[in-house]
Amino acid sequence: MPDEYYTTRRLAKTVETMKHVLIAFTIVLISQHGFAQTNRAGLRRYVNSAEKNCQACVDAGTNNFITCEKTFYRQMDSVLNVAYRALKHKLTPLYFENLKADQKNWLAKRDRYFLEQQHIEESGAGPEADQALAIHNEALFVKDRVLYLLAKL
Repeated sequence: MPDEYYTTRRLAKTVETMKHVLIAFTIVLISQHGFAQTNRAGLRRYVNSAEKNCQACVDAGTNNFITCEKTFYRQMDSVLNVAYRALKHKLTPLYFENLKADQKNWLAKRDRYFLEQQHIEESGAGPEADQALAIHNEALFVKDRVLYLLAKL
């Protein structure tokens, strides 16, 4: 029992630290709109690091999979917003209008995909595991869009 307690506390501290890092990272990126344009590789490293951190959080073996996956999803959503804003400053108005239309189409597609994730068949691993898997799939869906937008920077 004490080992579970310390593992849970350590995971909670790690998740809390990840949240603070995410907030700080987002503030820095938004405050320096040119940052994303000049540091596409840095954003890609951040995306990969976020995914690895999520897996490490899940591998820690606690029953807090949902928190791990929600953190990963929020990180991908934040980077998506940063990449989109950076493109807004980089592209000509005409190209940005095209991107804006493309983004609206993607958002509709995302909403349909997320709805499908809510109706995914149960895996038998339990409701928490099923919910964590659905959130992970949603995060990966957003990650794909992030990588698409980063390629345009």
